[in-house]
Amino acid sequence: MTITKKISISFITRALSFITAFIISILISRNLGPELFGLYKYILLLISTSYLLSNLGVFESNNQLLASIRIDKNNAIVINLIWSIFIYLFIISFLAIYLSINKDSFLSGKILLLCVIYLLLYIQNFSISYILIGINKINEYNVLSCLKLIIILLIIIFKILLKNFSIEFLLFIQIIVSFFYSIIIFFILKPNLNLECFMKEINKNSIKDLFKRGIIIYFSNLSTFLNYRLDMFLLKIFSNFKNIGFYSIAVGLVERLWILPESIRNIVFLEIAGKRKDSEFMCIVTRITIFFVFVISLLLGLISFKLIPLFYSNAYIKAIVPFNLLLPGVVFFSFSKILASFFYGKDMIYVNTISSIVSFIINLILNIFLIPKYGIIGASISTTFSYLIGGIIHIFYFKNFTGNNLIDILLIKKSDFILIKSKIISMF
Repeated sequence: MTITKKISISFITRALSFITAFIISILISRNLGPELFGLYKYILLLISTSYLLSNLGVFESNNQLLASIRIDKNNAIVINLIWSIFIYLFIISFLAIYLSINKDSFLSGKILLLCVIYLLLYIQNFSISYILIGINKINEYNVLSCLKLIIILLIIIFKILLKNFSIEFLLFIQIIVSFFYSIIIFFILKPNLNLECFMKEINKNSIKDLFKRGIIIYFSNLSTFLNYRLDMFLLKIFSNFKNIGFYSIAVGLVERLWILPESIRNIVFLEIAGKRKDSEFMCIVTRITIFFVFVISLLLGLISFKLIPLFYSNAYIKAIVPFNLLLPGVVFFSFSKILASFFYGKDMIYVNTISSIVSFIINLILNIFLIPKYGIIGASISTTFSYLIGGIIHIFYFKNFTGNNLIDILLIKKSDFILIKSKIISMF
């Protein structure tokens, strides 16, 4: 399959996922209200943070070795399965100790139980999804991810008709759908699973290499994630769940602009890791992607004052200003989204780590000063500035490594439009 077809299929499935996730967000926010919606988003944040804090970058490191054919498929699958169990047991043990010390948890017993079950499936989904990407089954991964959201949407619509909409119900949906998602992927991967091969080929050196790479990736991913979500934690400290609800709407909307860079970043990684494409390809992809992200963000900024009240109701009108403040940062961070895949494929993970850590430190300092005084407005300014710095760092390293000038990286050319037109015509 040509790279154009890969990108096209990836974009179409991502676009469907975007539309579905957007509708889901609207339905949930309208039925829960700002405060409960903020609580629900905070619960999901705690689950994703727990996973990220404990995975040590092993899944991503395994994926990189698999994509560059430096580890066998059988070994990669079994390593991820074993590591996912270890992560889960570690998190549960930590949670048990925390709850025994802190009795004033804002989570009810039922919600806590659902979170623990969902966490297991959340980790398992990640572990096997990375294998799909590593063995170049990106289309299968994107289609399954899209179907997962569509099923959740249909169940939510059905439940709304029956009333009694709650956070417990939403977590229960996530559990059921994630369970079947894991089973389907397992059967896709089953022909590649061979325990005997794993026992024979895995040795201390390969495990050491896996964790050595993983730690570098881990700090990069951790700082990037905290850069994304640090403001949520600080808003919980200095504000309330209602403001988290407003801010979640703003963040959720602007991050939809990453649909294009996220559609191609796994493809870019595999092409660069497999040494099938070079820096010229990256320049073209980066220019075209950023151009479309910029145009769409400009249009969304112009209609945001009508868009948010229309879809989310007037109850979320306070999300408009943060949304517009976040737009410039999200556009610029699209450079990081794309170029990070390039450095990942080149085995230059340290570049992504540097960008992530610097951005995180800036975001942390600004948030500490701005959130207590300006709330979600301060959080938006901090995030945008940190995204801007992250994008600049990636551009700087890419320019120095490849020797391309800034115009080739940043500004779309007439030849790019000709290329887009020819690819569209060839597709149909």
